Amino acid sequence: MRRKIGARELAEIADVSVATVSRVLNDKPGVSDDTRKKILRIMREYGYRPQVISNRSEGFGLIILGGLNVFQRGFFSELLEGLTFTAFRYKRNLTLIEGTTNDLTPDNLSHKMRSNGLSGFVVIGSLLTPGQCLRLAEFESPLVVVGGSERVEGCNWVGVDHFESAYNLIKYLTSIGHKRIGFVMPSSEEPVPQERFKALMQVLKELDLKTSADWTYGLSKEETLRYMGSPPSKRPTVLVGLNDESTIFSVQVLQDIGLRVPEDVSVVGFSGSKSILKFTHPAITTITIDGFDMGRRAVELLFDLEEEPVSKPIVDVVETNLIIRDSTSPIGISEVAQ
Repeated sequence: MRRKIGARELAEIADVSVATVSRVLNDKPGVSDDTRKKILRIMREYGYRPQVISNRSEGFGLIILGGLNVFQRGFFSELLEGLTFTAFRYKRNLTLIEGTTNDLTPDNLSHKMRSNGLSGFVVIGSLLTPGQCLRLAEFESPLVVVGGSERVEGCNWVGVDHFESAYNLIKYLTSIGHKRIGFVMPSSEEPVPQERFKALMQVLKELDLKTSADWTYGLSKEETLRYMGSPPSKRPTVLVGLNDESTIFSVQVLQDIGLRVPEDVSVVGFSGSKSILKFTHPAITTITIDGFDMGRRAVELLFDLEEEPVSKPIVDVVETNLIIRDSTSPIGISEVAQ
């Protein structure tokens, strides 16, 4: 007669995670038929009987770094919807955990897993630095970083290619005649808008297009007026907002100082939200990211990692889309000649 075993030993014999065993015991989705049959067979062989010790559902932790006000931004609300919808579809809880980047050590994460009954984490990566990402790579349990300024080396990551997005945006603008391109930076020093700006500068350099330091503005009406009040031949023909706030600000300030969008100056967004910029007047041309799909992919990747741990990190690049609306127009022949 075989000795009795616990859930952890059952997982070791089946060569799966404890979370996978739990899903089989609770008849939850996310486990392949072959794996489910193998676990049930081992349970029969060892006479395993699960102990009912708690009614708490197994769940994931969603780590939101302090200072990132996700609930007031269009893209992040779409991302959260995708994360929560997918977790609940698999009948799993999603526990919000707010912290600082200094909390993201393997020991702290392990403690949070045990104390909250979690099986893995999704980390919203918008404030992560490369060094912090490397530290996350040391964490041995399932963890996925979603979004952020750049691809996270050493971590499972779901995000976008900022350079490809920048290239598509600049190619569109040049195709309708725009050569003098200005940029509106957000007031904060968040890494993502900075990475977008760096990608745009790289594309301009590769396409041999020039820009001026005077054509990069902050969220200041006075600063915008100082430069956009110049003669048409001395100012940008289009402004690129590096997030939703700076894009909407650009339209409002240009209209306040008597410039028409897009008749006098075009405006585009390099932001992310699929919906917010279509409700402005005029509706704004923008690079968009499907935040819901990004959240869905992040949770599904977390399930995959529970099912089959990998030796190399998985990178899932989400495509962006250029949506052309009413805030851009081709340059007229007379303006090109200026």
